Amino acid sequence: FGNIGWQRQKATTTTPPPPETKNTAETYTFRHQRNKHDDTTTTTATKNANNKAKNTSNLMSENMNALRERGELIENLDEKTKELQNEAMTYRDLARQLKDKQKK
Repeated sequence: FGNIGWQRQKATTTTPPPPETKNTAETYTFRHQRNKHDDTTTTTATKNANNKAKNTSNLMSENMNALRERGELIENLDEKTKELQNEAMTYRDLARQLKDKQKK
């Protein structure tokens, strides 16, 4: 057999030349559209962040109002407790006086 009629050829590959980086109208339009999209995304993200901040602020405000009301209720309960304590001491004193009168 041997090498009769068969010769091996080197494989040749050609790489395409690098694309030109000229600022064409098409490239500018693409960049402009991309930036416009990025601006829309940024605006949406900003709006979402602002909405979350407003919701958080409203929730904090509601919690502070509830806390203030709770504080007022506790203060009222404290005043009533003091009044009840004073009345209980007055009742005790009157009961002792009555007991002492009945012993005589």
